[in-house]
Amino acid sequence: MLRLVSCAVLAAVALTACTPGADQARSVSPRTAVQATATGVAINKGPTDPAFAADRLRAVDPCGLLDKKTQALVGTPGEAAGNPFTGCQVSMKDGSGQAMQLSLDLGSPISEVKKDATTELAGTRVLETRQGSGCMDKAITQDTPGLGLVLRVDAKGGTDPCEVARKLVTAVLGRLRTAPPAMNNPKGTLAVVDPCALVDKATVDSLVGTSATAQPQQLHECLWRQPGVLLYVTFRMSGDPSMPVLEHKTTPVDLGGLTAYQLPNISTLAGCSVSWWPRATAAASETVVIRYDAEGDSCAKAVAAAKVVAGKLPRS
Repeated sequence: MLRLVSCAVLAAVALTACTPGADQARSVSPRTAVQATATGVAINKGPTDPAFAADRLRAVDPCGLLDKKTQALVGTPGEAAGNPFTGCQVSMKDGSGQAMQLSLDLGSPISEVKKDATTELAGTRVLETRQGSGCMDKAITQDTPGLGLVLRVDAKGGTDPCEVARKLVTAVLGRLRTAPPAMNNPKGTLAVVDPCALVDKATVDSLVGTSATAQPQQLHECLWRQPGVLLYVTFRMSGDPSMPVLEHKTTPVDLGGLTAYQLPNISTLAGCSVSWWPRATAAASETVVIRYDAEGDSCAKAVAAAKVVAGKLPRS
């Protein structure tokens, strides 16, 4: 069972997107189109395996993937905690009894999808980075846009963190293909909702521009942008959205019978965010955040987008 861990509402969100180039396309199956890039890396348009499709990953319990049986492959099992939006974190011990930390995210953005893989695990390209006593393995689950399963290991007791990471990534990829642990989601949860499906084309055309298309950033984040304009929708666990952020007070706005809270973006000269709890369940609850960046009345545009999104989400 996943234990929830909250994260604070951020006033600014770093947004990136990548567009893989290609010089040749060929069909390899009814499901997947692959492009051969100048580096020779095969780039899939969409998930690299049907098991890694975003809608399937949203239904998976990340801490179920790092259960005690999986942890026992690399040491003495410990406690796992997390939530669908931030993944899973584990505190355990390695084979010599020293403390070891694990972190798993099922939908991290990966900008390096064109690079040659460091290794291949369970038939999946993996980019590996050693960082002192830690190691990070990025298993590429989607090429366009680049998304992946990211596992981080911090082992300070002499254990090779990359060896641990490889064992765990191999096990996790196998579970995702054969028996992914299902999230015990409450009715109306945002965890299984595709944020890119919540803003219709007419709204995007009006607020962003006619050439803007949905760009998934993570499993629970999506953006639409053109030069000078950005619309961003994300779901996360956070505290009361009515509370001030860095001493900046929020302003209540009506989304058609639902109260949300408006906050000018602190880190930009032009921009505004609108946040609300679709259903409050605890001190930290699932939160919708709409951000709109552009010159002019960005808060009015953010509220307009928020009304569209709120109208498509279930309410408590």
